[in-house]
Amino acid sequence: MRDYQIRSYDPSSFISGYPDIVSRILAFHNINTKDEAEEFLNPSYEKISDPYCLNDMKLAVKRILLAIKKNEKIVLYGDYDADGIPGVALLYDFFCAIGYKNISVYIPHRHDEGYGFHHDAITEFLENGISLVITVDVGITAPAEVLYAKENGIDVIITDHHIIGEDVPKACAIVHPKLGKYLDKMICGSATAFQLVRGILIHIRSLKVKDIPEGIHIPNEGWEKWLLDLVGIATISDMVPLVKENRIFANYGLRVLQKTRRLGLRALAKMAGVSIQNCTEDDVSFSLTPRLNAASRMDDPRRAFELLTATDTIQAETLANFLVKKNDERKYEVATIMRSVHTKLSSRELREIVVVGDPSWSQGVLGLVASKITEEYSVTAFVWSHHNNGTLKGSCRANHEVDVTALMSSLSPETFLYYGGHQGAGGFSLTRDRIHTLENELYAQYLIQKEASSNSFSSSRATLIDGIYELSSLTQEVCKQVFECGPFGVGNPKPILALRGTFKSIKGFGKGNIHTEVTMKSSDSRIWRAVGFFALTDSYTYMPHTGEEVYVIGSLERSWFRGREEIRLRLIDILQSSHQVFHSK
Repeated sequence: MRDYQIRSYDPSSFISGYPDIVSRILAFHNINTKDEAEEFLNPSYEKISDPYCLNDMKLAVKRILLAIKKNEKIVLYGDYDADGIPGVALLYDFFCAIGYKNISVYIPHRHDEGYGFHHDAITEFLENGISLVITVDVGITAPAEVLYAKENGIDVIITDHHIIGEDVPKACAIVHPKLGKYLDKMICGSATAFQLVRGILIHIRSLKVKDIPEGIHIPNEGWEKWLLDLVGIATISDMVPLVKENRIFANYGLRVLQKTRRLGLRALAKMAGVSIQNCTEDDVSFSLTPRLNAASRMDDPRRAFELLTATDTIQAETLANFLVKKNDERKYEVATIMRSVHTKLSSRELREIVVVGDPSWSQGVLGLVASKITEEYSVTAFVWSHHNNGTLKGSCRANHEVDVTALMSSLSPETFLYYGGHQGAGGFSLTRDRIHTLENELYAQYLIQKEASSNSFSSSRATLIDGIYELSSLTQEVCKQVFECGPFGVGNPKPILALRGTFKSIKGFGKGNIHTEVTMKSSDSRIWRAVGFFALTDSYTYMPHTGEEVYVIGSLERSWFRGREEIRLRLIDILQSSHQVFHSK
């Protein structure tokens, strides 16, 4: 039987005036005053930090304005994921809005070049007379490449948010939330680029007319808020904690996304079955982001950039259709690899760290495979495949409190050719001969870190329940207030609830009946739907009889069909109501 724990809270810390579920969400964030609660429930754009609190913002703005004045060739260089590409797109939109035309975009190919700021790309810039490169979501780990650019007359402005190594690049400016006095160290790459745009606009709006470079148009006050749809997508996609400024960026990003002027996003949403005017964080995570990322995973990342900046309806629809097809190919690729993973792991004794791979697996989907392994097996997964010249390349995803970047950095320097990332996700490359001992080396370091950690690693694989309720207690007003606690995601998880009601029916749906729909009836005679995706009807702990009282484990979600809102449950499990299946944590 699956294990469930009730997340323990001190009821005396609950703030009066809110439903119990909302009080628990607030307590999770250690919010214990009415003012703090209102600030959490009503994020304010005005609470976003002054962009000039970011390290080197003045230097970056000064250098960009000089480039504009001298009509220098500028390249926007961004990572190929759903953080880097939106960030490049919003910077590109900015330069277009002010009327600056000497601008180009470079996004490295995921398979041919890989992540990073590359020497060969810089050589190409030299040949094309580029004198300024502005990076997005990349560059902080490339001191040698930045130096190469500098020595050859190219200035580099780094905007990035990744972990900073000991060797900090000698760039013209480094705009980075983890440097200097910026309050929220965890904003994503696109948010950092957005702050750069704000910084430039603040400066040029303060100039006298005679000091504004010739031919430059100053956008109206507030124009930059239309860029927040891209910042919201990036913030949700990059899985940064949705608290503090990230909560504001995600919240306002969704608001702008629901009204977006971007033809490409509207076309993509329509083809993905998303109601753009009601778009939620789930729609971004499960429908839009995978299709944007399919460009780099299965083809050319520029297709995603072109979609986000499309100004022609036919072009937008063509690109959206292309990304939808590539995403279908991506799903098939992942499913094929996961069948191989199941075979490989079925004969192994699984530990907390798993290293698995095959030379034939596609590089573009390794991160997705690692995520699925982590989800299905509750392990930290390192997944590899062949790269080139006898090297292997891979992605990793963390389970529980494991920090994959810290884990990799604790190994001997000769283990990896390259590694990097965040606490929960990363990438690496190594020579083929190192792969045979990698799992043992990582596991040994995991045990050392587990022993040394003052907080200790959680060995429990239990699902945490935020509360036990009658289905009838979920009134329309209660549900509305729960949704106001969103956007949900990393750092602000959806509350998982045990809900008691009367079981009516269960059925499969979708191709091959791979999804499940359960119908429940509450004591006030309302009918509820609970849906479980990629879960067969026989995969739940208990199969009830019609009319039986049961608990459904799940979270609240909203869906829209033909413009009509439905509040339903995202199903995790079904349990007998007569058994004591929960215990406190």
